[in-house]
This record gives sequence, structure tokens and C-alpha cells, in this order.
Amino acid sequence: QAMSIDNILLVTRDGWRQLSGGAMSDVAPWPVLDAPAIVVTDFEEAPMGSYRFDGGKPAYAAALVEKRARAEGLTDGAAHVVVHRVVSVRGGLQTFHTVVPLEFWQRMLQWSAQQHDHCIVLPLGALLAAGVGTGHARMLRAGRTLHFFGESKAGLHYQSTNAMGRGTDDLQAAVRVLSGQTR
Repeated sequence: QAMSIDNILLVTRDGWRQLSGGAMSDVAPWPVLDAPAIVVTDFEEAPMGSYRFDGGKPAYAAALVEKRARAEGLTDGAAHVVVHRVVSVRGGLQTFHTVVPLEFWQRMLQWSAQQHDHCIVLPLGALLAAGVGTGHARMLRAGRTLHFFGESKAGLHYQSTNAMGRGTDDLQAAVRVLSGQTR
């Protein structure tokens, strides 16, 4: 039997929001859930990105990403790398990933495991990349941040931009900026 997707939680730095029965509402962080749920999270704006590596095996992609992220100062403490996509490119590989602070990653998975019913944690990056094949792309908004992911014959493409505010004009300006960057 397929799980119903009638209970979705969106977890961002802005807080916890629940979409259930067609209505969106704020909920207290780390709630005790009374129904199956899908939890979509950006891990409090953990850095998403795409790296190219010369050489390297796909099996070691997470370790390669963590090493580069640490060298670039994207993480200073322990981190868990979620690799959403790995593709072979000429002479190496390319990743699309999220670098999650280990403490937040562990807390989210522990909380999920303690729920009485199914509770699936879906990283925002995984949702962004899901089903996007060569020649296609997807744009997604989380809070004030717009994310773009696409795939072409040249590889994976990721960009993001922040809107100045939450108004329609601010979001439209951010879409124009992101469209220009990705073109």
C-alpha cells in the first residue's frame, strides 16, 4: 500500500510549517506526529552545491565533497554530506550535494525514527534534483532562497539566489537574476 502524502512538513530556518488537509500552518519544532509524514528540509540552509573532481570514484563522492567543503570553509565542524546526484564527466565526476552540520543531521534522523508512524526525511536538494534528466531543469523556492538545478550534456548545473524580501516584486527580481545566471 502506498503511503499517503497528506501530511507534509517543511523545515527551514524560518521554522516548521505543516501542510495537511490542504491547509498550511506553523507547528512547534520537533513535534510528536500522529500520522505518517514527509519532512522536506533544507537543514537550516545547509550549503548545497555542485563540484567537479578530476579522477575519483563515485563511491568516494561524499568524502571528496566533505574535503573540498572543509577546504573552502563551508563547514568548520563535523558534517554529513548528502550526495543527491553523481555523474561521470570527462576525466572525473561531478556531484550535486548538501553539506549538513552533523549535529543537525543526527537530531533530524533521531527525531524521525522516534515517530510512531512512517516519517520520511526528504532533503530539499533531493527534491530539487528528483526526475530532472538531461535537457531539463527545476527551480524551487525555500523561504527567500530560489534554487535552480539542471542537467545538460556538459554536466550538472546548480545556482541559487536570495530575494531581498518576500513580496512578489522581490521574488520576480530574484527569478530574473537566477534565470540570467543559469542561461
